[in-house]
Amino acid sequence: MLKVENKTTKRIRVLMIIIFLVQIFLTAQPYVWEEAYYKDTANSMSVQKGDVVTLDFTGKVDGKTFKNSEKKSVKYTVGSNAYIPGFDDKLLKHKSGDSFSFTLTLPKKFSDKTVAGKEAEYSVKLLDASRKSTYTVLDMISNIGATTGNTNTEGILSTLGLCYILFLIIPIVALGFQIFDRKYNLKNVVGIICSALGVICILYFVGPGYLCFGSMIALLLYLFSAFMSVMGIFARFLKTE
Repeated sequence: MLKVENKTTKRIRVLMIIIFLVQIFLTAQPYVWEEAYYKDTANSMSVQKGDVVTLDFTGKVDGKTFKNSEKKSVKYTVGSNAYIPGFDDKLLKHKSGDSFSFTLTLPKKFSDKTVAGKEAEYSVKLLDASRKSTYTVLDMISNIGATTGNTNTEGILSTLGLCYILFLIIPIVALGFQIFDRKYNLKNVVGIICSALGVICILYFVGPGYLCFGSMIALLLYLFSAFMSVMGIFARFLKTE
């Protein structure tokens, strides 16, 4: 005789409850890189360490350029110290569109031996700056009604915030069915549907290129919960020993 719930389905239900509780918890964890949504804001901010900047620069000693001292539209990560000592510090606090000059003493072991140890005058044009910042789902929801001074941006932020409410609703609905539906098989059907919706939401609203810690873990958990829900449907029809 087939049972409504057996030992296997009970174990699966407990596991699913844990999974959807974790999904809810993940909404407070780093979830998305927001470079795309806040690009205009990032460009108006002062450069900080970790920012990726695009710049033109020319270095001269005694009025003449030297080896590797002239670059156009080069991307550079501020704080990487990939160029000469002190260069990164001179970029800090500037903004996109700024043109500025500064003097640095070239290292004694500089690649161009003819100017090693001499003072160089650098002229820099900061073309662009971008910053990847991590945001939680709760941060995104808090953007509902955000004011930025730009009507279009405000509308985008509010829409994104409303969309991200789904990231809380989906696991809450699935969790409710796992807890209260013990007699029927709705919990597993709803588990499959919610898992599929969760994957779609993450890939559509966050985007593959902007997945962060929370969203990657959530994506894997939704795939696993879909698999376990399918197993739960089959396990329901197993005989209890």
